[in-house]
Formats: sequence, structure tokens, C-alpha cells
Amino acid sequence: MLNLFRSRNHWKKQPKDGVSRGLNHSSQPPRERRVFNRAGVLTESWYPLFRSRGLKKREVRSATLGSQRVAVFRTESGKLAAVDAFCAHMGADLGNGSVCGERLRCYFHRWEYDAGGGLQKVPCLEGKVPNARLNSYPVAEKFGHIWVYAGKEAPGPVPDPAGLPQAEGHLFGETTLFVHHHALMASAIDLQHFASVHALNLDFDYRVEGIGDDRDVWRVRGKIPRRGLRDLAARFLLGDTIEYHATFSGGNIVALEYGAGARLFGRGPELPKLCVLWAATPLENGISRAKIFLAHPRGTGVLGKIGRTLLSLLLLAWLKDDDVKAYPHMRFQVGTTVPGDESVLRLVQAIERQRISTWSYGDSALRNGSLGNSSSGCGKGISSSPEP
Repeated sequence: MLNLFRSRNHWKKQPKDGVSRGLNHSSQPPRERRVFNRAGVLTESWYPLFRSRGLKKREVRSATLGSQRVAVFRTESGKLAAVDAFCAHMGADLGNGSVCGERLRCYFHRWEYDAGGGLQKVPCLEGKVPNARLNSYPVAEKFGHIWVYAGKEAPGPVPDPAGLPQAEGHLFGETTLFVHHHALMASAIDLQHFASVHALNLDFDYRVEGIGDDRDVWRVRGKIPRRGLRDLAARFLLGDTIEYHATFSGGNIVALEYGAGARLFGRGPELPKLCVLWAATPLENGISRAKIFLAHPRGTGVLGKIGRTLLSLLLLAWLKDDDVKAYPHMRFQVGTTVPGDESVLRLVQAIERQRISTWSYGDSALRNGSLGNSSSGCGKGISSSPEP
């Protein structure tokens, strides 16, 4: 897959680590927040684990997300299920087991669990099975990936871009951000940086529409001036205004919809909306891994999908280098602010509302509870390692 950040530029050769998070604490003490920019904190949200094509019917795969290991399996009827990865008997990894009909069978002693984690069979016992079960978790398929929710109950499905309900899509790239993913999210609505970083001196206004406890839609509209080549090129293609929407979900997902209502040359035919969705997972050293998906309307033909992909490539090529140049050795935080920072501060408040998942790691104080107590004709298990 395309690596969006591959380049020979010197700033991209900087180490991809989170070492700078521990620096200057005596002279520039960081402001600790509950959720925002906290290394090791997972929010209760949807996380893409691996590709759908990597899990066929009657197969199982386990993966680690934060401090939690889950086993995801697809039953003979095609139903997806996600449960705790360690057998309630002696802790064998169920990703090394097999799927028998609608049940997951442990390789070690052949204990069998249903899709809800309930123990259904112990071969060495002829009578009643022990009262044991595994926790189960919400699981879904979206954009060619299998997603697991880091909590017991998801408040909604994996999000779509604001103006593209029931979207289709595909993985466009994957990268390791050498900064916490909240920096990436903030850049989507940091209205000052369009001028300072992208040389787009737009006069922005915005409004925020909350559509749930874990989700906010930002509608940003800007007047395009006539100050530079990028401004003139944008005015030529789009007219004198530009609009985009950003949907923030769960503290780790941002869905961007570019060109809402845009028309060629400002008055011509309506241009296709370009939709990109980022889903990030924090890593233990304070950096994040992000997967990038391109979304498009259902039923878009082959030529339409190719065209949208090419336009998205051009858009990302235009914007990506500008933003990530700020990341090497960055100790991202919101410190001294000025009046133009209201949009970023509002996003911080939204992220602070998110529920912390018990799957967080690195600091036991972050935990907000416990997870509770946790042969013939069978499909073969596949690799128990997460997707590289």
C-alpha cells in the first residue's frame, strides 16, 4: 500500500518515536489532561484491526489493541464475533484454535465458545459444563476492514463522512505518526494553520453540530482571497468560497469531506466530494498508527472510483507534507493560546468528554474499572499476529 509519508526530505528521516514527550518537564511542565494527548490512553471507540479478506468463514484471528487481546472469528454462517482471546480454562490464545460451525474451539483442550463468549462444550465432561464465559465486544466490517469497539457497547456504527451516509471505501495507506494522533485531528480544524502552513489565507467561519455523545460534525467555510498562487488556483477551480466538513468520533477517528457543494469554476457542474477517513491507534511510546481510508458513494462505477482516487491523491499530496513537517520531535500540547485558537480548544473539550477504555495501558490510574470475569469438520485457524 502507498506510504503517504515516504520521501527523501531530511525532516522525514527523523526518528519516529515519542522521546520528546519526556523532555523539558522542569522548564516547560506539560499540562496533564484526562484524555487529550495522553500516551497509552484508548478511548471507547472503533479501531480497525485487520482486513476483511484476511478472515474467511470458519477462521479465527487474534490481535492486541492497547492492553487487550481479542479473538475475532467468522462463523460458518458468516457471522463475525469478537471475544477475549484467552481461554477461560488455562489461558491458551484462542487465535490458535479453530471455528466449528458457529463456535470457537480452543486448540489446547477443545473447549468451545459461542459468539457471545458463552462456554458451550468441554469434551472431557459428559455432564453440565462449568459456569464460565468470555467477554464479547462489538465488531463490524467497514471499508474492507474488521473493526472492534474498545468497550462493551458501541453507541453507534463505524462513522461515515458527514455528507456521505452508507459510504463504501478502501484502505489507501497506513503510517506511523511520530506524534500523538490528536495532533493530526487538531490540524483538521486549526483554522490559523491554513495560512501559516498551507499558505491559504482564508477568512473562515465554522459551526459545530453535535450528533451524539461521542461524535461532533464541524462545518467549515472560508472565503478564498487573491494573495498567492494557491489562492488563485483554488479560485479558478472552485470559485470564491471553499467548504469542508470534519466528523470527529471517539477521540481517534476523523472523517473529512472536502468540496461540499463545490462547483467547477464556481458556477459549473457540481464536483465530486472527496472523503477521507483516518482511524488511529495510540502506541505505548506516545506515537500513533493511523490507517487512511478513501470513501465514496455506494454504486459509484469503476471510472468514478478511479477519478475520486486520483483527485484524493492530488489533494493529499498538496496538504500532507505541509502538516507532517511539524511533527518531528514535537511534544504536542495546547499551552499558551490566542483568540484564533478557539476551534482547537473546542476540539480539546470534545475529546475530554470521551470515555476512557479499560484497554488503556502504561498507567494503571487510567483504568476506569475492570472487565469482569472474564477435530473433524472444523475450519483451520490462521495467523494470531496483528496485520503488519
